[in-house]
Amino acid sequence: MADRLAQDRTIRSEAIKRAFGRVPRHAFVPGASIEAAYEDRAIVIKAEGGVTLSSASQPAIVGTMLEQLDVSEGMAVLEVGTGSGYNAALVAEIVGSSGRVVTIEIDPDVAEQARRNLRAIGYEQVHVLVGDAFAGCAEEAPYDRVIVTTGVPDLSLAWIEQLSEGGIIVAPIRLNSLQLSAALVKLDAHRLVSKSLYGCGFSPIRGEWAKAEPPVVLSPEIEKVQRIWQAQRWNEFDDFSVVAERSPNETASRHFTFSVEPR
Repeated sequence: MADRLAQDRTIRSEAIKRAFGRVPRHAFVPGASIEAAYEDRAIVIKAEGGVTLSSASQPAIVGTMLEQLDVSEGMAVLEVGTGSGYNAALVAEIVGSSGRVVTIEIDPDVAEQARRNLRAIGYEQVHVLVGDAFAGCAEEAPYDRVIVTTGVPDLSLAWIEQLSEGGIIVAPIRLNSLQLSAALVKLDAHRLVSKSLYGCGFSPIRGEWAKAEPPVVLSPEIEKVQRIWQAQRWNEFDDFSVVAERSPNETASRHFTFSVEPR
């Protein structure tokens, strides 16, 4: 799988390729066959009434977001949405023994299975927490990187406060009817600017933000991005940047206003 993802240029970093080669995906999807575990597709790990509650993301998407994260040895990383634990294991492999990985999962059953998965193959150093990730984890802050593995309508103020200045947060942000995986660099406490953007389609976050709508500054650029996104979701948007700025009308659950601008 690692060779296939490297061959099609989904992953370009040697550290990420090494992590994909070392972390066995089948250990995180025990209900799937070995063949299915290494196919480039998402695998449902929990569903109720025909509704998917948690899944192991498609490997190509995982690789793309890790490239966006630009994570390296020794870094401290916060993950929002543990799922199977596979992504946390990949990050732990990259940051090594000198780094830290904290991951938060809202579903206690999913979190416990992720703990078992991680322990079984030697990644017990990953700190798995149960709860609504809206508040992040201040006790382990600051973080060099934050990665969000579920669709969000906004950035939690706690995530940005806990992210070091110059650090990167990668999050699938819902902007009107489109969703963009944005790698946002924290310039200061009030402003972040993306260094890369990909169209995507993640399930929405569960918890406090489940039905929130993001405040978006409408522009010809966002309308153009929306047309491209509708044609091909996992498209790279080289010509555009997302800018996130602290909202002047901030509320307890609404922190940032987003705009799409030409590079």
